[in-house]
Amino acid sequence: MSLLFSRYPLNIGAPLKLIYPATKPLPAEVDLQGWLATSPRIKIGIVAGRTYGLELDALIKQHSGRFYQLAGEDAHSKLWQMLQKGRLDAVIDYSARITILVESRESVRTSAIRGEPAFITGYLVCNRSAKGQQLIHFFNTLLQQPALQQQLLASYQQYFSSEEWQQVSADITKQFQPD
Repeated sequence: MSLLFSRYPLNIGAPLKLIYPATKPLPAEVDLQGWLATSPRIKIGIVAGRTYGLELDALIKQHSGRFYQLAGEDAHSKLWQMLQKGRLDAVIDYSARITILVESRESVRTSAIRGEPAFITGYLVCNRSAKGQQLIHFFNTLLQQPALQQQLLASYQQYFSSEEWQQVSADITKQFQPD
């Protein structure tokens, strides 16, 4: 059965980033495969059982011994604690979580992971039935309203740092322009 996707995204968020102590000199974009190859002792923290996308999941599988996988309800906060105590060299997470889990934003840095998109989008998906087509049409019509688009854009901004938002806001706005 084929599915129907909305024309406009329902959600837009920041991509996964490599987050590491500010004392590590890493570029703004990191080739994770290359970094793992040239730094044999690097240990990167990730949440066990989570998918990180096709490319990152393949890299994690290929270098499973280099990734410390932690499971549990508070896995994110424990990984961040390990990072701050120097037990991990980096974590893969969303940069928006920094403001929640790190006391001093100056203590960590983020780098884009080569191959990851500038932002991630989520769409409304329905079965290809009469009701599904009605819902997708209603949703698409609703999201053509400039006022609603502005409200959504304002809500998306919370998932990005101010620097990230400056870099991607124009491209995100284009998501709502007609074809």
